[in-house]
Parts: sequence; C-alpha cells; structure tokens
Amino acid sequence: MFKDRIRDIRKRHDMTQSTLASVAKITDRQFRNLEAGTSDPSLTTLIALADYFDVSLDYLCGRTEDVEKRGEVVYPQFAIRLKELRLKQGVDIWQFAELFDISARNYAGYELGETMPDLPVVAAFADHFDVSIDYLVGRSDDPARR
Repeated sequence: MFKDRIRDIRKRHDMTQSTLASVAKITDRQFRNLEAGTSDPSLTTLIALADYFDVSLDYLCGRTEDVEKRGEVVYPQFAIRLKELRLKQGVDIWQFAELFDISARNYAGYELGETMPDLPVVAAFADHFDVSIDYLVGRSDDPARR
C-alpha cells in the first residue's frame, strides 16, 4: 500500500515529510495525509515521487516488489493504451464508463488525453486490464505486473 511504501522509503533515505512534500510539490499537510493514508496521491504526485526515488509506480503503490523504474511518463501514451486495451476487450465507452461508475464524458476525456484520472482510478484500470500502472501511463512497454 502506498502509505506504507512511502513511509518506508522516506525513513530509509532519512528524509523528512517536509522534504518529500517539496519534492512532490504539495503542502506538508497533504504529504502527512498521504503518509497517514487519509488521502490518495494524484498521479502527478506519484510520478514525482517515483521519479525522485527512481522506482516504478507499481512498486510505490505496493502492487509489486519490483523497484525497476520504467522510464519517463508520456501522458498521450496513457490515452492511447487505455483505448487500445478497451477496444481489445470489445467494450464501448459507455459500457466501460458504467463498469467503473464514471460518466462516459469523463472517460472519453481520458481516452482523448484531455484529462488524467486520479490514482485510484488508474490503478483500477490497470487491475481490470491486468497490466502495470507503469505500462498504462507510458513508463514501460512491458505490460506485465511483477
């Protein structure tokens, strides 16, 4: 789980919460809430921390023990991969949006690259397609979850 993983990493590197809040470009209070598990990180925050520690998004989220960083994020790649994976399942936008209890308009914005969902939604998509978050957001060309 993210809150446990980020706390462990922070302590291993002997860093303060305030320092990591600066790295993630969030307030100290926001970071404390992340580490306490009372809020979820945005994808931007998660990427900033993964890049800083040079680890994979899936590792930081506690989805794998594989720490290998996958590369730089390419946001349009998220839209492309999301659409490809959805089409591979033969599901239309409305069905897929309903499956995740989001509006078809919001989902269409994800596939058009106009907006990025919050981390819990990205993780749910990755789980649904059985791919890594790093693959889904364009940090890896390997879809395998490790």
